[in-house]
Amino acid sequence: MKLRDVTLSMAGTGRRTSNQAAVWADIDGKMQRLNAHSSTSAMSDIFEQHAEALEDYVRPFQAAPNQIGAAFAMAGRVMGLDLFDNPGSFGKLFPKLVRSYALDAIDYSTKEGREEGQSVPDFLKAIVSADYETFKAIGEGNDLRFSNEKICGAALYARDRIVHLTAFALQ
Repeated sequence: MKLRDVTLSMAGTGRRTSNQAAVWADIDGKMQRLNAHSSTSAMSDIFEQHAEALEDYVRPFQAAPNQIGAAFAMAGRVMGLDLFDNPGSFGKLFPKLVRSYALDAIDYSTKEGREEGQSVPDFLKAIVSADYETFKAIGEGNDLRFSNEKICGAALYARDRIVHLTAFALQ
């Protein structure tokens, strides 16, 4: 949601802003569904309260040698994808990515009315066919933003390559 909001804001105003009230409402809904408690509504509190279950997801997964990315699916529905320019970056961030998607998987199991999703090849086709815009990155390089009716994503392009690409299924 936040990636889509920032992408729309950049396209409209050139500024990186999001609907923070919607983000907090989403976190509050996740807290209620997962029976998590926080005096500050911090997402980190949800991760802490579900740490054991999250580690149960992380343990079976190890980055393969030379692996630079992964697609994440729940109940056969691709939810997102992350690609990096080198295996070191991917390997370092892979456990964090698994934890993030694992929390979504735990939350997903509490929701009613699951939707059919895209296969990995269809998800990749949606990325390749998406319209994109280029913006100056905050640091080095360019911030590529892309979306269509199926996906929303972003990539950092620097030093003649894509350093990181992330894409999420639109619900």
